[in-house]
Amino acid sequence: MKQSYKSLNDVRLLRRHAPRNDTNTKEQIIINYNAMTNRFKYLILFIIIAAAMWIEMFVLKNYNFWIEMLIAGSVLALSSAYINHRTGPAINFRLYYFKPSYIIIGLVSAAILYFIFYAGDYISKQILDFADKQVTGIYGNKVLLDPIVIGLLLFFIIGPAEEILWRGFIQDTLAEKFGDNAGWITGAFIYGGVHIFALNFMLFMAALICGLFWGYLFKEGYILPYAISINEQFDLLSIFKQKRN
Repeated sequence: MKQSYKSLNDVRLLRRHAPRNDTNTKEQIIINYNAMTNRFKYLILFIIIAAAMWIEMFVLKNYNFWIEMLIAGSVLALSSAYINHRTGPAINFRLYYFKPSYIIIGLVSAAILYFIFYAGDYISKQILDFADKQVTGIYGNKVLLDPIVIGLLLFFIIGPAEEILWRGFIQDTLAEKFGDNAGWITGAFIYGGVHIFALNFMLFMAALICGLFWGYLFKEGYILPYAISINEQFDLLSIFKQKRN
């Protein structure tokens, strides 16, 4: 029976990351990929839940921001990972395969993103009167918890949870339904969009740029553990910046 694929990138990703000496595994992964269930209905639900949680964190602020972020990220990431798990072994292998080199490459990519933000911070403060105040507002949450604790939460839980949800589930589901490029762009704007509730233009732009940057690398085949590594390294660089300031 002839197999069909959403794009040539599907086969490239699956074959690129399958074990080199296990032909059966490669072929089984490709066959199973075509049997994946439709995750789109769960995507709509998760976006609505994420929007509600982000409103609580950035607008209502009834509890500690970092505790709320920890709970929101964990619940949504675990739920999306569970849906992915039920979808079949193909998607799990494709999304979660890990290579040690991802850590080093992730550090380099995170440094590039950090310097993009550094330059953007400087330029925005020269041309936008409100930029400095809004950037200060972004980092204001650091006083709610010890910076070391924040760094540990970002590195081990919040950062990975973000990637599992936003790239590993939302962008991947959109790409499966609408194509790689549409999934990337739409996923990035949804990721930036949930931050609109903070009424902070600089935060929205920061989230959008991160979504486009991480999402593009995810789209190009640098799969989820790589994206998680970038997110973690970038979070650590940001924490170092906060402690320095």
